[in-house]
Amino acid sequence: MIALMLNPVMFNVGVFASLAAAFGDTLSGEIGSMSKENPVMITTLKPAIAGEDGAVTVLGLLGAVLGGVVYGLLAYALTQDMQWFFVMVLAGLIGSAFDSVLGATLQRGEYIDNNITNFLAALIVGLFFAHLF
Repeated sequence: MIALMLNPVMFNVGVFASLAAAFGDTLSGEIGSMSKENPVMITTLKPAIAGEDGAVTVLGLLGAVLGGVVYGLLAYALTQDMQWFFVMVLAGLIGSAFDSVLGATLQRGEYIDNNITNFLAALIVGLFFAHLF
């Protein structure tokens, strides 16, 4: 509440970007699981097993973009500014990609679990975009 009063733009961007990142990651996993192509590991681009931490497909990345589009449309409806639409689309895609990188590294190494991976990805993307504005 204090952050919202001190800097409402930064706070709103951070919250929306975090939500776009989380939703983008969720849709990436759900839509990506329907892909007919074999996934690749995001860190090496070598073939991976479907469902493996850090495995990505083009269809899954498009799902991440769709998650960003949903929040982008909401942000545009609230602000009437196309800039926020594109920021949220990027947040959805970057959030999902960052989640996959964390999954391929720290989660596969069993340093963190999936809940922490999701939390860190949403938090860092939210802070990154809030800092930009």
